[in-house]
Amino acid sequence: MKAENLHATENVSGKVVGLCCAGLVLLIGISWGLSLRNDYVFDDHYYLSANAWFESWENFWPLVSREETNVAGFVEKTRFWRPLRNAHFLVETMTFGKSPTVYHFFNLLWHSLAAVGLFLLFLRIKIAPEAAFLAVAFFAMHPAQSESVVWMKERDGLMSGALLFFALYLGLGRGALSAVMSMALMLGSLLSKETGVLYLGLMPALWWARWVLAPDEGGLVNRRIISLLVASLCLTALYLYLRHLVLGQTAQVDQPPGGTMSATMLTMPGIFLRYLRYVLLPFGFELTYHHIPAEKGFGLLPVAGIAVMLLWLTAFALAVWKRRPYLALGLWWFLFALLPYSNIIPTMQWMAIRFLYIPLAGIAVLVAGVAQWRLLKGGTNRLGLPELVVAGVVLVSFIGFDVDRCLAWRNDVSLWRDMYYKNPSNVETAMSFADHLTRAGVAVLTGIALTVLASGRIELAGGIAVCIGRTELAGASRSSSNEPPGAGAQL
Repeated sequence: MKAENLHATENVSGKVVGLCCAGLVLLIGISWGLSLRNDYVFDDHYYLSANAWFESWENFWPLVSREETNVAGFVEKTRFWRPLRNAHFLVETMTFGKSPTVYHFFNLLWHSLAAVGLFLLFLRIKIAPEAAFLAVAFFAMHPAQSESVVWMKERDGLMSGALLFFALYLGLGRGALSAVMSMALMLGSLLSKETGVLYLGLMPALWWARWVLAPDEGGLVNRRIISLLVASLCLTALYLYLRHLVLGQTAQVDQPPGGTMSATMLTMPGIFLRYLRYVLLPFGFELTYHHIPAEKGFGLLPVAGIAVMLLWLTAFALAVWKRRPYLALGLWWFLFALLPYSNIIPTMQWMAIRFLYIPLAGIAVLVAGVAQWRLLKGGTNRLGLPELVVAGVVLVSFIGFDVDRCLAWRNDVSLWRDMYYKNPSNVETAMSFADHLTRAGVAVLTGIALTVLASGRIELAGGIAVCIGRTELAGASRSSSNEPPGAGAQL
């Protein structure tokens, strides 16, 4: 273990840290910069462009004290309480107006802050700057981050992630001030999105990893870590109480996505396999996964998923026993960060690519551990040519995938076209595609022909035609009713 301390953060100059952070921001701009020209898509119409709550400073208190949308006079209660995100959108909208470019800019800014925070956190757990840079670049540029970065409404996940990473970084610091700031940022993460609760499981794991690497910096159990955990538990309890007061419930939905808890829990191991697939093969993302059937028994997917999860936990236990800090931390981080999406407390969907935002930081820890091992094996402070070539190929391929995702999210038509071509058997997606073709001015018959011919599934024509007919009737009557614009977008 002593060899791993060769790259202690005390030996890293401020210039190196600054250059690495600037390089990460540059890579994020290259990967996701095309999103600045994108329009509103999907739920953006409800939460941003048509939401009247963001059009007056007088709405500040309603935005932070309850969770509603106000579209064309229709006030609808949502199932989320994210007051810091709402306050950010209000200030942003009142200052710059309802500009998609501005909304996308702030998404890129928060994603950049998350990358910088994660990089500093990696340095604090004794990861060499070169290894930390490559690992955080992997996190920031991974195509699975596309939904979080290029979807304006997903600001909450970016804010929560960035504030969480800085909270963890300060929690590993010294002095009372850094501990207080850590708690403040942890609370900010919670008020941005529920994933701030991950602090409770990640802080002890990070503390253990640093203790293994640098036992001379303090004991495994001391006053600071106990104080941080007690304070974070109290803040989480307060947050959950306030959230329940606002929403009147704990779960997002009254019924789990599988209909019953048993069917839902049987399906989730297969969902875990899907997440791993998207981490390793980052393409073929879909926007919705409602079409995934619930498992009724112990079929192939549930058994395979349970086996992989048991192997994952076994590897984690062995890494802890053998005191392999980066392996143990990375395995724990990924699995624990997916826990809020496990449907133990029911959510409205099986899965979503944006749910990988914070878990991918755990995979980045594993990448950093491999890079650190190569540095130590070579006995130098530099990665060799083979490692740099592999890293370069991976990151360049990520840029290509990222640009493709930015183009797919250009507008509603391009987004639903991309989704439909990937899964033409999904009737919901086909109907939404035809709906937006019609809204964009494409002739009805052309819209039907495009969607049906793309898959050869003639039986979808009837459903698509019904959808288009309903859209046209809604458009004709919208001027005399209060139906919010774009109401057919979420079928």
